[in-house]
Amino acid sequence: MKKEELRLKFKQIRGAALASPEFPVAALLDHLRRLLADLTQDDGAQICLYRAMKDEAPCGLTPVSDFYYPRMEGDGLAFYRPLSAQSFRVGRFGVSEPVPAKSQALDLTRPIIVVCPAVAVDSQGTRLGQGKGFYDRFFQATPKAARLALVSQAQVSNTVFARDEWDQPVDWIVSEQMILKPSLKGVRSHGSQFAS
Repeated sequence: MKKEELRLKFKQIRGAALASPEFPVAALLDHLRRLLADLTQDDGAQICLYRAMKDEAPCGLTPVSDFYYPRMEGDGLAFYRPLSAQSFRVGRFGVSEPVPAKSQALDLTRPIIVVCPAVAVDSQGTRLGQGKGFYDRFFQATPKAARLALVSQAQVSNTVFARDEWDQPVDWIVSEQMILKPSLKGVRSHGSQFAS
């Protein structure tokens, strides 16, 4: 199946899963907190989250001023830590972005963990995004950053996706049911694998 067909299929799956009143947001965020605590215990890494749109897995850890959030700058992403919850404005594509003048820029020389949304991800870490390549370009420019895809379990594909040369795999997959470290060659190792 071509990427656009996969994207359309999984957008429908994602929408249905996340719109369900029974979707266990608390379990998803508990898994995310557990993994972030495990990954940051030794190096105090800067953690990058995202402001979820209605069809993306919720990523609402607080306080927002503890985390960095993406802002579209040209064809790339830059991350900023807002000084307060009021340091955001709606940018391109309707995404809530930090205002640079009211935020602190990410220090690219320090350890970084990036939690990103996805349309889907396969069990080997291939992430299917919206198709604009913003996260792929950021990951290519910051190869040492740890990469976490935050999704509903319904978005985890049993079928392995074809990976284009520009596709940047994730190191961890976090859902409401599991924390998974893909084992495919080329996916970098960060910490230990565990699941619940």
